[in-house]
Amino acid sequence: MGSRDGAEVMGSGCHEAKCSEATVEIKIKTLDSQTYTLQVDKCVPVPTLKEQIAIMTGVEKEQQRLICLWKSFEG
Repeated sequence: MGSRDGAEVMGSGCHEAKCSEATVEIKIKTLDSQTYTLQVDKCVPVPTLKEQIAIMTGVEKEQQRLICLWKSFEG
């Protein structure tokens, strides 16, 4: 895959909750309108999530902006 300008992650169910072994499905939409689906642990740290997204999309961690319920996450 070629390089992208960036990626945004939008998900539902992104509220603070007790960590459990459950996973959630998140949708990743890149700025060039490609969409990816990723299954992650509910309590995955943001830097780890960004690494997984980088592997899947080819968008470097530094270029990613994660958004959930219109709240931006740093990491």
